[in-house]
Amino acid sequence: MCMDRLASVSMVLAPGLFFISYVWWRTSRTITQHQVLVGVSAGVGSVCLALILAVPSLFMGWGQGPLGAALVGALPGSGINEELAKALICWHLVFRANAFKTPGEILMLCMLIGFGFGLYENIGYLEAAKDEAVVLAFQRGLTATMMHLSLAVLMGAAAIETKRTGDMSAFISTVVLQMVLHASYNFPLLYAGQLEKVGAAVPADLLTVTGVILVTSVVLAMVSINRGDLEREGSRYGDDGKWMVIAGGVVLLAFAAGSAVLLEAAMSSARGQSIGLFESYLALCGPPLVLGIEMLLNIWRKRVRRPANGMRQPASWREMPLHGAVGEQRFGRR
Repeated sequence: MCMDRLASVSMVLAPGLFFISYVWWRTSRTITQHQVLVGVSAGVGSVCLALILAVPSLFMGWGQGPLGAALVGALPGSGINEELAKALICWHLVFRANAFKTPGEILMLCMLIGFGFGLYENIGYLEAAKDEAVVLAFQRGLTATMMHLSLAVLMGAAAIETKRTGDMSAFISTVVLQMVLHASYNFPLLYAGQLEKVGAAVPADLLTVTGVILVTSVVLAMVSINRGDLEREGSRYGDDGKWMVIAGGVVLLAFAAGSAVLLEAAMSSARGQSIGLFESYLALCGPPLVLGIEMLLNIWRKRVRRPANGMRQPASWREMPLHGAVGEQRFGRR
């Protein structure tokens, strides 16, 4: 039993830690142990805030049918309150306390908040699962954990943009997008559960939406990491780092391909399952596939981009004038 719990916890944490390690390599290798503890602790603490914000949804769900109960659970019961809780923590640490200043630090902070939130949530699910904890850990490690971290990347990119420009609209609009994505991800799962409770048939393609939203979120996260070279200060790979990233990308692609074969074999031998091959492939294999492709493509990114006029673009945010005279005001530091 102890080994099963250890295996389940390891499985649910491994994909998230791998994703965080990759983003850390891409962004900022200078974040301190204290900052890591602050970020993870803030993520765990945001669960309490999310639960408080979810209290109105308990009253809104009374007397609702399957569709109404799923909508309440997906919007005020999970998507809105959870993303708002994480955003409020991020807003305080970045804009009020000014505890995280460089782009790499801010992006890592948001990922650690998402990781801490997902860590607490996953442990709760594993505790309730008991005998099926290992299977649930494998599923949540590649689905719910990747969802939390991908949305955290979006929040981090928006916080960086707001810090650069002083315009809060980028941060607010991104948090709203996170709420929509999170609710869209949860709704098919909640609706399917509500239909099963009343004995109704679950549409075969309903859970496909969850897989599509998950892969979309991972793709948006990869775009956000690359957009505007948020990782400028730590994106120069050495020879060792380059081959490590290539190896990681190949492993992820092989994992996605191998999982597709196993899923096809499993689904062909277990007929009558409510989750089909396509839904399972999207949910379990899609995120590693996207991340593996991005890791391999990133190796061939040009270290310095030259515009048409031949002038070199700034190599890091320290060379960029930010909403002020050159040299007078840099990224969050006067």
